[in-house]
Amino acid sequence: MTHLFLLFVYACCLALFLPLFFPFLHILFFAPFLIVCFYRCSLSVCLWWALSSGFIIDLFSYETRLGTYAINYCLTTLCLYPYKFHFFEDRLSTLPIMSFGFTCLSTLIQIGLFYITGKSFSLSWEWALHDLLLIPLQVAIYALLAFSLSSFTISYLKRSYLLFKLNRRRKI
Repeated sequence: MTHLFLLFVYACCLALFLPLFFPFLHILFFAPFLIVCFYRCSLSVCLWWALSSGFIIDLFSYETRLGTYAINYCLTTLCLYPYKFHFFEDRLSTLPIMSFGFTCLSTLIQIGLFYITGKSFSLSWEWALHDLLLIPLQVAIYALLAFSLSSFTISYLKRSYLLFKLNRRRKI
């Protein structure tokens, strides 16, 4: 559980600081974290993490009502959680693919929430291309770079360090 908490803090830091350096990116910063939770936790624990993640995004969002992202992330998690059995956890491509799906589904759920709350919204081909293809691709690349490759690099460095220590003991 401490590993997930540290990953949550990492996702929070990325959500706070990446927009400062890349303001043109519109990323669901907690999507990869929630996908990792799918493989490490039960559905009820994942829903709590989704509620927490959505609430943090709600606190920093000025265009939606408080609780919109929390409900969105919970509904997306509820819908997408059973699909974790279709992908292997240890594959490098799993996190980007599932993050792509999470973003697309979250966008579609957000439209429904906009309709329920009375927020004006217009559908267009430009919107579909941007919000259902380009943003999910950005999130998939973000998941690959910030989560998959970083964890792969950390595990590689740990193995290299352990092999170095083992070889050094053999020489002594």
